[in-house]
This record gives sequence, C-alpha cells and structure tokens, in this order.
Amino acid sequence: VNYPTVIDLFSGCGGFSTGMLDAGLAVKAGFDSDASCIAAYNYNHAHRGATGFKVDLAAASGETLLNLARIKSVDLVVGGPPCQAFSIIGSRKGLDDARGTLIFDYVRLIGELRPSAFVLENVPNLRSFEGGSIYERLVQDLRGFGYDVVGDILAVADYGVAQMRKRLFMVGVKGKKVAGFPPSPSHLKVDGTQLNFGLPAYRTTEDVLDDLPDVNAPEAELIPNHEPTMHTEPMLRLFAGLQPGQRCRASFHDRLHPGRLGYTLRAGSGNFSPLRPIHYKHDRVISVRESARLQ
Repeated sequence: VNYPTVIDLFSGCGGFSTGMLDAGLAVKAGFDSDASCIAAYNYNHAHRGATGFKVDLAAASGETLLNLARIKSVDLVVGGPPCQAFSIIGSRKGLDDARGTLIFDYVRLIGELRPSAFVLENVPNLRSFEGGSIYERLVQDLRGFGYDVVGDILAVADYGVAQMRKRLFMVGVKGKKVAGFPPSPSHLKVDGTQLNFGLPAYRTTEDVLDDLPDVNAPEAELIPNHEPTMHTEPMLRLFAGLQPGQRCRASFHDRLHPGRLGYTLRAGSGNFSPLRPIHYKHDRVISVRESARLQ
C-alpha cells in the first residue's frame, strides 16, 4: 500500500507528526530550527520512519526539504508556524516580529513543494489580526497556488481533549474542493438541557489525571516527567487556601476543577515560564506529565 507521504514544518517535538502517524500516514520528516526539539522529535518518531532535521525554514527551499526527507514529492504538508507574534497573550507585533513572517515562509514552501493538500495550525487571533488583512493575504496567496482553502477555529474539547483551548486550522486541497472540514465533534458539552446525540461529554481534568500517583509517591518515579516542583512555604499556604476552579489573586495561579476542562496551557515549565495550574487535589502545580495528559 502506498500511504500518503507527509512532512511537518515548524515541527517542534512533533505533536502534528504523532497525529499523522497515528492516522496511518507516512510521515517522512519534521523540520525545526530548535536543536532540542529535533532531539525529542527523533527520540519519539525515528523508530516510526520519521526523521527530524534542524533547519532554518526562513532560508530553506522546498527542494532542500525533499532531498533531506529523501522523497521526490510530498502528498501532505502540515505545520504550525510560530504563533507568538499573533497571540492575544504576547506583545502582538505581528509581521514586525521576525517570528510573524515565518508564516509566509510556510506559504512560500507550499508553493515550492506543491503538495496535494496542506494543514496549517495557528492561534485564533491570526484570523482577526490587523482587521483580518494578514489572514486574507495568506488565503489569497495559497489560492494563487491552486488550492481551495477553508479555515475554522476549533475547540480541542470537542475532540476529547480536557482543556479550554482553541486553535485556527486552515486546510487546503489542490485542484478540488475541501471536503469534510471541520470534522464533526467526537465529544459534546453536556449541561443537562441538551441532547448529546450519543456522544460522550467533554473530558474533565479528573478523567485524564486521576489515575496518576502524586509526584512524591514512590511509584511516581516510574512515570517519565512526573516530577515535583519545589515551592516555598508561603506559596504552599496560598495553594492550600485555593478552592477548585479559583484563581489566586496574589500569584495569579489557577486551580484546576476536577469536574471541568483544564485551563489553556502555555509553553514552558521552568521557573521563568508561564504559570502552570494548581492540581485540584494536591497543593502544587501540575507536573510536566500531567500537562501532557491535559494537552
């Protein structure tokens, strides 16, 4: 069987590639400029036939990427160009931020690679940024390469992820109309008054975290990335006073609620990275493993 070939641009550690491989597609390569991301990419995907390469995609040509992936052409290109320049959380410099122009390198590479289809993922704010002018330019450029383009903002909770996260997806198909997008939800928000049409309810933080031992339990040592964060005594007291679903006014930490979706997670887990939420049951921030479960 000739499975469709895929390459992953701005791959990071390879979440998109994982999804494509799980869907039965032949992911050949992932490309990113971050060496540590590529190391993680290869650790997780090389045994499945997908190789990660450290590449500056602002300077690379489509031909270079095909040569590295050892393929003559590609069926599907996926990728999430850096989104910080358009995020409502960041400084919103857009194209004045070097990371903001990389989205047009994604478009340029689509024009050079000419895949049968592509999927582009980014923050919802991209669609309305600068009055929607950047989004419209993206759509027009991609249509100019012969693609039908459809974009929509999807809530990950609709597809079984226990998190309040929304992302913009743009799907393009060359030479014919996009069909089957957006996909029908697999889960529904059930509030007691609506029919759920046989679909399961949104997954909650308790659904995805409750089987994990606490980080300080001996069995936690057997679980990768499930390690404690050292908190000061005053911080521990603040956490202990927080009710599930409540925000700490002093530290701005949010406490997860066991019966609800988790808060939108942001990148990073070190001391100087965005705040991780507090566990609903334990007086501490969630571990990297618990973050992965919510993600």
